[in-house]
Amino acid sequence: MGSSPNYYNGKLIGTFSNANSTAFKYDIKYSISGPGVDQPPLNYFYIERETGNLFVTCPIDREMYPEFKFSKRDELTCTTWLLDFKVIPNPAVQYLLELKTCLLLLAMDNVTIICYAVTPEGYTPETPLVHVIKIEDDNDNAPEFEHDPYIFGVVENSRVGTLVGQVTATDRDEPNTLHSTIRYRIVSQSGQMYHISEAFGIHPDSGSITVLSPNLDRETTLEYRLEVEARDMGGYEFALCTTAEVIIEIRDINDNVPRLEQTMYEVDVFENTENVEILLIPIKDDDQVGTPSWLGTATIIRGNEDHSFSITVDEDTNVGHLTALKVTIDQIDNISYRIINGMCNWIIIDNTGQLRTTRVLDRDTPNMEYSPCTITVCATDR
Repeated sequence: MGSSPNYYNGKLIGTFSNANSTAFKYDIKYSISGPGVDQPPLNYFYIERETGNLFVTCPIDREMYPEFKFSKRDELTCTTWLLDFKVIPNPAVQYLLELKTCLLLLAMDNVTIICYAVTPEGYTPETPLVHVIKIEDDNDNAPEFEHDPYIFGVVENSRVGTLVGQVTATDRDEPNTLHSTIRYRIVSQSGQMYHISEAFGIHPDSGSITVLSPNLDRETTLEYRLEVEARDMGGYEFALCTTAEVIIEIRDINDNVPRLEQTMYEVDVFENTENVEILLIPIKDDDQVGTPSWLGTATIIRGNEDHSFSITVDEDTNVGHLTALKVTIDQIDNISYRIINGMCNWIIIDNTGQLRTTRVLDRDTPNMEYSPCTITVCATDR
């Protein structure tokens, strides 16, 4: 085969020459074949014919070729001078050598790299060697989140410790090593209220997000936006990291009392009015619009004993509609009386307009004989 081609600028990772009697009896030439040599991926390795030195020609991505295992069809007896080579990349693209005493094999899809030692006459004094070349992992992959953004929801006023959701990141570096050991943290939280330092927390190992504040209020803050980081190397500062956005929507509960804009409404109704809407009464509620917590109900609790009026609530607008079912002249002439201003606490007025005393009067009581009693009476149609 001659000397190595000029385009090989490889790193020495081992040698296959031995010091036993075979090397002294014969003029040995070395060659290799298989994946990484003359089969795809091509030209990753070469061997010097005269010395048996094995070289790697370029950096190899462990995530593309992570590990090559024994081929079941090749069960060769391991001699004492067989070596197991590991190609270890580092940031400077240097390669180190680790030696082991075991059977050597580089298998990809059950295809092996084999090293041959032959004489110029074609005689093979040694059994062809089967090699394993394992690519050691470098921390060259940052963690990757499964989603970005994540969208979760939690009800307002949730207890501290309530689970909101879980973020998950994966790392393409070698599993069960520090290179793929991921830690999570919250980088920032937007939507915070001045009285809440941190609304949510995250478990560094599992990525589970939980409630830290019992004061989540949908009427104050509709959603929170978190920037979450996943960092490999167990979270060390110099490690690789990536971030994702987490949107937490605050869901409504019925925690607000409905209210009316006014405490008293006045409306004029013509006599003999029948099935006519006479008044709109808006109902205000701070809960989420369109939900049962927001929609009010209205009931006439007094003054409608003869069922002359009805009230219903529009489900779209949350407005009460007061309707006169049938109002006659007799109902309009029905007058009620009440005392609206008086200096005496011993006189009342009944439904017929008659004034009555509430106790027995004694003229001999001091100042009773000459004490005037002035009252103001209001008469109202019912």
